[in-house]
Amino acid sequence: MGQGRNLDSEIVLNHIAVGTNFDDAKAILLAAGFIISTHPPASQTTGPLTYKNNIFCTLKVESHFPFSTDFTVKLTPKSPGDYTTVSAVTAEFNIVSL
Repeated sequence: MGQGRNLDSEIVLNHIAVGTNFDDAKAILLAAGFIISTHPPASQTTGPLTYKNNIFCTLKVESHFPFSTDFTVKLTPKSPGDYTTVSAVTAEFNIVSL
């Protein structure tokens, strides 16, 4: 456990394995109540794979002032603009001070 972070990728990998179709992965997370970010427009997907190419899926777990706890799943594409299959999955609990 780090400063406000707790990596839990293994839990998500049981349901969304590397190589899963992106649309299927997003459908699974939507069904579980996650809010899904959109991928960047094609004009911004050239060059090397960066943080901005990831799809972020967030589930609000709890919110009591002054703290909020979210469960965030990051889906990484194979390459910029290639949202056919997931090449990496990272999941973590985030504790945020409001």
